[in-house]
Amino acid sequence: MLNFINKHKGLSIVCGLALILFIIVFIILISLFITTGKGTYGDRLDGIEDVKLSDSFLNEVKTSLEENDNIESANVRLQGKIVYIEFQAKSGVNTDAVKSISDEVLEKFSEDELKFYDFSFIVKWTSETDDGEKTTAIEGYKHHNKTIISWTKG
Repeated sequence: MLNFINKHKGLSIVCGLALILFIIVFIILISLFITTGKGTYGDRLDGIEDVKLSDSFLNEVKTSLEENDNIESANVRLQGKIVYIEFQAKSGVNTDAVKSISDEVLEKFSEDELKFYDFSFIVKWTSETDDGEKTTAIEGYKHHNKTIISWTKG
């Protein structure tokens, strides 16, 4: 064996380097593709126990939205650390009224909840135009580090 290695030093070095490279690539692939037992969100939900939103609280938010005279229906759900708030406004409601309603929804959450959770708003309504009825939809998003909702053009 040593005689073969001495006789073919160049080939032995290339094979040795290829073996080392193969082992390194194998270790990297294992570390990238084998899960470490963390959940879907990794460590992004660390601290959620301190500002947990209960289902009953989310139902209260939904009920308060549905009690608004300008709202036909509403849905509030929590997924990870994003609170999705969707509602259908009544016909003829303008964009400013919808944004005002969304600001009122945020007032129901504590300061700690606003600093931890992101909020996503999806609002739809129909309005009368010369061409008939037009459905309008706008989306708003409030990042946990921001104090205002960023809206799409509506």
